[in-house]
Amino acid sequence: MTEPQLSRGAIRLAAFDNAEMDFQLMRSLGAVAFGGGSVGEIARARAAIADGDPASWVAAFNALAAQVEAPKAGSDALRGEAALRASMYWRAAEYYARPEQAAALGRKSRIVFQAAMELLGIACETIIVRLNGESLTGYLLPPAQANGQPAPLIVALSGFDGSTEELYFEIAAAARLRGYACLLIEGPGQAGTRRENPHSVFIPDYAPVVHAFIDAVKGRRSIDLRRSALYGISFGGYFASQAMAAGAPCHALIANSPILDLQAYMTAFIGPALCADPPDIKVDEIDEVPDTALPPLLKHGLRTSCLRFGTDTFAGFLQRLGDFKVMQPAAIMQPSLALYGEGEGAEVERQAKAFAAQVGGPVTLRQFHDDEGAGDHCQFGNLALSAAVVLDWLDDLWRMPRD
Repeated sequence: MTEPQLSRGAIRLAAFDNAEMDFQLMRSLGAVAFGGGSVGEIARARAAIADGDPASWVAAFNALAAQVEAPKAGSDALRGEAALRASMYWRAAEYYARPEQAAALGRKSRIVFQAAMELLGIACETIIVRLNGESLTGYLLPPAQANGQPAPLIVALSGFDGSTEELYFEIAAAARLRGYACLLIEGPGQAGTRRENPHSVFIPDYAPVVHAFIDAVKGRRSIDLRRSALYGISFGGYFASQAMAAGAPCHALIANSPILDLQAYMTAFIGPALCADPPDIKVDEIDEVPDTALPPLLKHGLRTSCLRFGTDTFAGFLQRLGDFKVMQPAAIMQPSLALYGEGEGAEVERQAKAFAAQVGGPVTLRQFHDDEGAGDHCQFGNLALSAAVVLDWLDDLWRMPRD
């Protein structure tokens, strides 16, 4: 039998056996929906990554970002679209990078994203605020087409490892086409903040963060702050909920996922057995442990968790999580949309239902399903559907016109 002389192509998209690394791959693929990547480019990067090896992940996405962003010739549109993809490839590299690498990769993601906005002619104003000695970076994007009327505002924030740039693909790209202004923000401990403030750690109450950014845009005639919604993604579901309970000046809440108790959430994610008997190791001792005893991905998770929450040990991190609870959910009187995925597990569903029962104002609960391609965390498998659900809910809430 002769070998075929024709094929459909050489690019293959293979998943990872490691569930967390597989999710991170889906996260990069999800951004493709709004120009934050190319399936073919991501597949080529995947081919250079060893399953469970964070160093090879960083090298592969770093190389891909540099290659994609490199061309200087061509139209502004071509170079802008390339820069937009490169910004998310550097974000992907930043995710698994060691602390001494992460900030530089993250800054590349930010710089190239800002260049992409300019090349593509997308109005995107960088907003810098200072809070407790830290510099926080956000973006203000007006609607794609102004109608002469003040636009409703979506204030969006991410969670444990997201960035303000990534928020563009998760909600702003779709929202600006539907007549919304978007204010993309970050707070202490988040990935973007640590690029310029390497010792920044998470704080339980993000209400001051929301206040600071809204104060920075207050008085803009193009924005209708009476129609403002706070949208928290991933850990941001907790940050946004607590901020609203503490008096953040927004008039609606979207929590994706609706997290009331971060300690219970993370215990379910990490596993009760490991949380009951955490490894007796300090952050600066992690590299001394052989990979056979502590796999590289687990080392990454331990190190990152401790650094982001300002603790020296994993046991200290678990204890610190106890401070991250929405203490008065009944104080949230504004309309709320609570989003979660079928594939996120029993604890997420329990907290979503507790959120619906305990929040003081009206709650719309929406579960995304696997057969929608959206049952994973934050709906990375179907960001277009996720954004449409959010925007349809806001359209109904504020009686926005629809074509």
